[in-house]
Amino acid sequence: MPRKGTRGSLSRQGPSPGTRAATRSRSRANQIATESLVEAAVGEEDTSRDEIEDMNESVIDESVEETPSKLANKSPTKKKRKARHKSVVLVTGDKSLFDIVRDGSTSLSAVVNGWIDSYEADRNFAALELIQFIVHCSGCQGEVTIDMLHDDMTECIMTLTEKFSGGIYPLLSHSPAFRGLKANVSEFVDRLMAECHRRGVLFDEWLVTTVMMPWVTTLSASQVRPFRHTATLVALKMTTALATILTVIEQEIEKSQVQLGTETRKSKSRRGSRKLETLEGMVEELKEHSEELKEMIQQLVTSVFTHRYRDVKPEIRALCMSEIGQWMDKSRSSFVRDEYLRYLGWCLHDTSPAVRLCVLQSLLTVYSNSVNGDNLKLFTSRFKARIVAMTTDKDDNVAQHAVMLAEKMLEYEQLSADDVESVYQLVFCVSRVVSHAAGKFLAHQLLSDEQLDARREELGDDVSDSELHLIQLLEYFNEAGLHHHTEFYVDSLWNHCSALKEWETMTDMLLSEERTLNGEQERVLIDIMSSAAMRAAGKPPPTQRQPHKRPLTTKERKVIEDERRKMSSCMIAVLPQLMSKFGTVDENVMNLIGVTKCLDLTRYTELRRMVDMESLLSELTAVVVNGTEEKLLYECAETFQCLVSSDTPVQRKAETALSTLQDQLVANFKDVMENVTDGPDDALGLTDEKTSFSVLCSIRRLTAFLRVFDMSHFHLFDDLDVIVGGYCKDSESVSSELVVPATTALFAVLMRETQRVKDGVSTGKNALTHLKRCIESLGSNFDTMLQTIDDPELQRQILVLFTEFMIAFGQHLRMKGLSSLVYMSSDSTQHRFLSVACRHIFSDDEDAEKQDDRDELHESEFLDAKRRVLGAVIKLVVYQVVDMKFATPIFAECLNHKSGLSDLIKVFMNKCRDLDKQYYVETLLVTLQQRFELLMDNSSGDIDTSSDSWKEVKELAHHFALTFGTDLIKIREPMVKLHRKGIEYSLSKELGHSQRYASDDRYAPPPNLLFFDLLAKFTFKLIKIDKAGPKGVLGYLDRLLSREMQDHMVEADFRPLREYRMNLQAAQQQEAEKDRSKKASRRSGVQSKRKRASDATRVEENKMDKDESRVHAEDGETANGWLHRREVASAKKKPAKKGKRESQKTVKRRRGTNSSAAKRKKVGEQTYNGVKETSVEMDSSLVEKSRLSGEEEMDRSHGSSLDTPTRRKTRQRHPTAEMSESDLDLLESDIGSELESSPIKMKIRSPQKRTRRSYKPLPNLFEEVKANSDEDSDSQLAKAFDD
Repeated sequence: MPRKGTRGSLSRQGPSPGTRAATRSRSRANQIATESLVEAAVGEEDTSRDEIEDMNESVIDESVEETPSKLANKSPTKKKRKARHKSVVLVTGDKSLFDIVRDGSTSLSAVVNGWIDSYEADRNFAALELIQFIVHCSGCQGEVTIDMLHDDMTECIMTLTEKFSGGIYPLLSHSPAFRGLKANVSEFVDRLMAECHRRGVLFDEWLVTTVMMPWVTTLSASQVRPFRHTATLVALKMTTALATILTVIEQEIEKSQVQLGTETRKSKSRRGSRKLETLEGMVEELKEHSEELKEMIQQLVTSVFTHRYRDVKPEIRALCMSEIGQWMDKSRSSFVRDEYLRYLGWCLHDTSPAVRLCVLQSLLTVYSNSVNGDNLKLFTSRFKARIVAMTTDKDDNVAQHAVMLAEKMLEYEQLSADDVESVYQLVFCVSRVVSHAAGKFLAHQLLSDEQLDARREELGDDVSDSELHLIQLLEYFNEAGLHHHTEFYVDSLWNHCSALKEWETMTDMLLSEERTLNGEQERVLIDIMSSAAMRAAGKPPPTQRQPHKRPLTTKERKVIEDERRKMSSCMIAVLPQLMSKFGTVDENVMNLIGVTKCLDLTRYTELRRMVDMESLLSELTAVVVNGTEEKLLYECAETFQCLVSSDTPVQRKAETALSTLQDQLVANFKDVMENVTDGPDDALGLTDEKTSFSVLCSIRRLTAFLRVFDMSHFHLFDDLDVIVGGYCKDSESVSSELVVPATTALFAVLMRETQRVKDGVSTGKNALTHLKRCIESLGSNFDTMLQTIDDPELQRQILVLFTEFMIAFGQHLRMKGLSSLVYMSSDSTQHRFLSVACRHIFSDDEDAEKQDDRDELHESEFLDAKRRVLGAVIKLVVYQVVDMKFATPIFAECLNHKSGLSDLIKVFMNKCRDLDKQYYVETLLVTLQQRFELLMDNSSGDIDTSSDSWKEVKELAHHFALTFGTDLIKIREPMVKLHRKGIEYSLSKELGHSQRYASDDRYAPPPNLLFFDLLAKFTFKLIKIDKAGPKGVLGYLDRLLSREMQDHMVEADFRPLREYRMNLQAAQQQEAEKDRSKKASRRSGVQSKRKRASDATRVEENKMDKDESRVHAEDGETANGWLHRREVASAKKKPAKKGKRESQKTVKRRRGTNSSAAKRKKVGEQTYNGVKETSVEMDSSLVEKSRLSGEEEMDRSHGSSLDTPTRRKTRQRHPTAEMSESDLDLLESDIGSELESSPIKMKIRSPQKRTRRSYKPLPNLFEEVKANSDEDSDSQLAKAFDD
């Protein structure tokens, strides 16, 4: 029998929320379900001994119900034990539930248990605390009262809305105080629902259905975003927790039904009747709970989710999509259905990347469970195309998850071959995360068991798995056709394909005599092996892909070092053999040399394989001696540099081999040059193709090593200058193919000599003189070559070399004490350089047939060549080697987007603007003048303003104006300078370099007057004072205009000048109109403020007079005594200010003393005129006496210093009356209160309902003035006062 004092029978105030749970049978099924729920939803926390005892005591064995008498006889010891689980909120003092959950310092299980204890004690207070928690989570500081639980929730929410303090609400705040609030709230709601179910509160039909669900539903529909977001979070987390509980209950129903079936199949003799009844009651109760949970979930989904999944804020939509994935994971049978999957499909098209990402994450959760396959067929067929298209989403995270989802869909065989191929190609994309996901997708498909088994049948059983993997990768790479992207391919597959780390397998396949690979496959395999070696050596990924933003950990560095040692141990022995076998193909040799730079050179000594190093050095030397390609030779030079600079025993052998190789290269070059210069009259015999080729190869080998090593001790400048100088003197005596290599070698020699001078190695006056002579000679040769070379490709190379030369020997050498080495190019040289560069940048030198025959690859290379030339020009201007004024042709092409250069030109213009704004303005003005003059020449001096050419120039001027930004203060001086120079140019009488038109009319417009239309595009960049100020552009323009021109400005020919001047005058007119409107509004505002203050004062005093007069009339106080006492009290409350203001008041009173009586009489007549009369009995003589005494008392009060500030202000606002209306009110009250008992009847005016017909309010006067804008303001005001 169960013990008394179970948890569910705790006495409460008012009706018990657990009545139904306490009176219902607590069967064995409830115990099993709650224990499973605690383990699944609440967490893996240890349950205390007391809680375990409580759970065991609350279980009813054999379905015996507790009677009300048993519930009443509870053990007091249990209550003492329960006292230790009091509400955490009550124990913690001033901290609210929101503060406890936000801080996270207290266990949420203890918080939930404490709240439920408080709920069992007083459910109204606990529910109020829970609603207050939700309100505080939204950032609202309002307080929820008990009445709000029963009032209209819409009005309550409107009241709470007024309590927002503003700013970012807690769920979106990045403040440290709210950093973990969202996670804590989610966990709190999850634990609350689980614990409520365990303790029988969930199904009490009050907490969830009557309190929580109505409040969160109403708040989630609020127009206030914090309320809506917070309530949606709570509602969705409640649904998730309820779905978890539902899953546990459904599992227990299945178990109980199995037990019931087993018990039913037993014979009657072995069947336990009480146990059978218990199981039946358990199943019935669990089914009832399941139905209630489904109703709760359905209500939350219908009232919250179906509205908020399309909320205007992406944060709320993302929350909905994330939670529906949790529902499908927790309760598969209830949510993995088309009616819920459709919401995920619809939101795949959401405009927010965060929402799309949450949708894909939820779908990944659903597709990861293979049991859901049958329920996903319709969804997959409907939204498969959209998911595949999202693999190329602009957001990298979305595209990555789309690829991962496509991989899951591939397991269900739902993707077509075209879909799979489109995902394959993403291994070559720029995004690192997307390419790695695509690499996993590719490896999973290509290296599947089915693919490998089919391939093994073709090649035989002797082929290993690693070889099959490599063959599969090679075949796909060849089919892709992107042979220049091996690094991307290897980087994508590196973490998903172990075959790329099988170094022995790759070398065996390359050195095998059976030739299982063809020539193309061998080339691809060597390329892949080279890229894999660089990846194993820890080299960074391709430059186009984003590098790692975080540093490598110690574990990652250790993995890289181990992989590099493993690769080096395998490659040391076979690398010379590979270079010997594939040395005839430059591309293969270049890739194998790249492997050499990735080796761990310490492994040569550790493995005692120095013989292999000698073989490798001999192979490298043979490649250099026999090689002719510049890239290959430069790669060999860098490899020697890597071997020489290593602090290993390999260094000495490498230095010896390098010295021998350099001597051999120099000797071969000098031998060739001696044979060339042995002709008659020192003529160069470099026109022969065989001789030119031998000289060309020697120069290329020397140039490769001159760029890497210091070979100044060989003194090669004179020998190389013979070739360049000979071409400049006689271009027919030297082949043009020799010019660029020889010039490159000369430039490398000069750079090494200059570095030696900087380092102090070469000293002396003769060394500097010789170096200066060499620099001037090479600079002169550059200028000559620009004029003589006709080949476009050679011209581009010379332009780039000349740029590097001018920058290397530019002005920066003066700061290093080498001013004598600065190369100063002449203006003619700069002009010639830029004209040739612009010809290559903005025009195609190839004929139309070649352009038509060019494929996409060659077109891209041609564009890259033009961008290199443009980059060279930009560097010259930015480094101030070339004057900015020579860049006007480049500025003029900034809107030519079809050229593919607009992005570089935009950056160039920004750099020039930041370099010198004044000079930048002059350059822009010169550019516009050149385009303007070109149009004038093409149109014979008469430009058609409706032509496309003129519109393009105007658009160019507008684009120039936009490059100055929005800060008008920083560009104030340059912009004024631009307008002044533009005005001078527009009004100039000179016709320029060509005669545009002639006229006998003396007052014909200036020839450049149309330039004002271009200048008008810059007027919005002038501030108002610079437009029409004392020293503004408008004044400068008027000073330059002659009297005759001003007289003829109305003519049609002067239209550009007239419109430009109107643009400048508009600012002046707007400023004047603004000043007038400010004065009028200020005057109207003052009068309105006075009227409002007067009306408020009058109303307040009337109310006070009625109350005071009634009270003092009842007390029998005289009117004069009460008036005097009231004025004294007012004066004490706010004493009058002394000083300047008081003296002014005294002067005003002194001026108005003579006519005060007359004015008081007049004001009294006007005030009393037309007012409702009241009949009162009084003595006539007493009336007259009281009236006179009242006037005398008022005279004393006006002249006294005890006058209140309110009355003084009233007299100032109405200067025509010395007596204020409040004084009259007081006087009438005095008379009425003092003479109320008189037997004589007299008609007096009641102060309660008076009208003011004598004065017209001042604000109405100004409104009448504003109503008629044609008349002058002062005349209207005077007219209004006269009326």
